[in-house]
Amino acid sequence: MTTSTSPAAMLLRRLRRLSWGSTAVQLFILTVVTFGLL
Repeated sequence: MTTSTSPAAMLLRRLRRLSWGSTAVQLFILTVVTFGLL
């Protein structure tokens, strides 16, 4: 696993710091799926 300065890693760090809950995880998954489709 490459720990480079990728947007995904930054988002994961932000989500972990905020620890909102399942909502943040769902939004992150939605963004990943959207970029995946693109």
